[in-house]
Amino acid sequence: MSNSALHSRPLVPARKYWATVLAGCLAVLLVCATFVANIPVRAGLVSVFVILLVYVLIAHMRRLENVNRAMRASEQRWRTVFENAPVGILVLRAHDRYLMANPAFQQMVGYSDRELSERRALDITHPDDRALTQKHIDQLVRGDSDRVRFQKRYLHRDGRVVWTDMSVARVFRSHQASDRDAEDMIIATVEDITQRLADEQERRSLESQLRQSQKLEALGTFAGGVAHDFNNILGAILGFGERSLATTEPDAPAHKYMEQVLKAGERARLLVERILTFSRSGLTARSPVDVRAAVHEAVDLVRVTLPDNVTVHVRVSADEAYILGDATHLHQVVMNLCSNAIHAMPGGGMLDLELDRVRFEAPPALSHGALRAGDFIRLGVADQGAGIPADILERIFNPFFTTRRAGEGTGLGLSLVDGIVREHGGAIDVHSVPGHGARFDVYLPVTDARPSVERAGAAIIQRGHGQVVLLVDDEDALVRLGEDVLAELGYEPVGFSSGDAAWEALNLNPEHFDAVVTDQTMPNMTGLELAERIAGRRPELPVILCSGFSTPELEQQARAVGVRIVLRKPLRAADLASALVSALD
Repeated sequence: MSNSALHSRPLVPARKYWATVLAGCLAVLLVCATFVANIPVRAGLVSVFVILLVYVLIAHMRRLENVNRAMRASEQRWRTVFENAPVGILVLRAHDRYLMANPAFQQMVGYSDRELSERRALDITHPDDRALTQKHIDQLVRGDSDRVRFQKRYLHRDGRVVWTDMSVARVFRSHQASDRDAEDMIIATVEDITQRLADEQERRSLESQLRQSQKLEALGTFAGGVAHDFNNILGAILGFGERSLATTEPDAPAHKYMEQVLKAGERARLLVERILTFSRSGLTARSPVDVRAAVHEAVDLVRVTLPDNVTVHVRVSADEAYILGDATHLHQVVMNLCSNAIHAMPGGGMLDLELDRVRFEAPPALSHGALRAGDFIRLGVADQGAGIPADILERIFNPFFTTRRAGEGTGLGLSLVDGIVREHGGAIDVHSVPGHGARFDVYLPVTDARPSVERAGAAIIQRGHGQVVLLVDDEDALVRLGEDVLAELGYEPVGFSSGDAAWEALNLNPEHFDAVVTDQTMPNMTGLELAERIAGRRPELPVILCSGFSTPELEQQARAVGVRIVLRKPLRAADLASALVSALD
């Protein structure tokens, strides 16, 4: 027989057949006993009827017992699931109190089953979610749907907010119009998603930090590409400007003009330095720095240009505050944060600086950057300005982003701070409430090392004694400038504008040269490639490498090919003189 034939007619259980047959037999026996005149036969029929009736009653009792046993087993299974379910399970009337709540839900909201039975469904619901909850319950009561799912918040007994994912279904509804007390029974499963939402928020925060790092990395790549050409231009401007200034009479009008040219060139050099600072992947050198000295020095400079309506309050509670880094960069961090705070208070207020030492037993959650557990120096700078809106707060460390009017800033201040802090292995935490000011907390890892004591004294430029210096740069103007400077310093310069030409000259007569000063970024042959060839031809010949984008990776590669010193462009005569003396010693 096919499956369709099996399902085409209803099947009657065998038990029903036997019950029908037995009932018919009892009826026949009863009729026969009534009409039979023979007393013994009638008595026998009655006995058979009684026996069958007793059998029927016993069978019926057994069936009832089996049904009750099955119901108790089903109830036990449901109770076990209800009591041990990992999610909350609720049974309640649609617009009334809780009827049942399993232990998972009781633990979720902090109330016992008895306490919940005394409360209505909306009593422990977050006030902002009560209307939403009522809307979904009314939707079930009207029969618009049999099940709804939504997120809502409960108020825990201790006051904290518990986010939940709820699935609610209607399980019973009275159809008797006269039964005014009957209401819809609702069953709901409740999952605590508070931690999951917190993890998602943390993930979004980390993704935002990753995007910020990627943007800085992309900007660093771009800055490294343009730094070489831009520093070559600045090198020519500053170098020839210094020489022109030295040959001009102090009272001549041209002397004042050259001074302004040099000031503008110096501002351009600092601008490039800022771009490279926050885009560079690491510090070129690390040494112990006293943060307290940097703070006090910066505050002294701030007080000089402080508006009359702004006051500064400094609290230094750290007895020792030393980090590994660069003192100049740290000074820039303090100055930029103070300048930003002063600009945020055009109507005046208090500029508050704090310096102390903190310890984190576990990695803290900060707004910008991440820290491991350990000891840190905390530099706090707070203002009483208008505060930072949330949409701007996410962008304050973006390069060239600024809320100032044209001509009031470049948008590099906070980007510079962020880049320096990251290079020092630190992080920044920003708190701001619109209308109540802003606070920047900078965390920098401490060190047990101490700065070395240096003797103070005027720097003396040491001169050469006629040593032959091979000078290589792809800019003709810088080659001519370098030759003039080297000649004034007492050296005999031999300049080339390409690495290939310089290598040919050195390869023909390697003993003729006493030192090499070469640019890094050049066509056909870089400074590192030239230094590597020189190391193979004459290993003892000192090589000084110049670059407008010096990084720890470049310095490591330079040391690997025998480079003695790496200088930053644009070069100063004093720096070049000191490097040559050190390399030739």
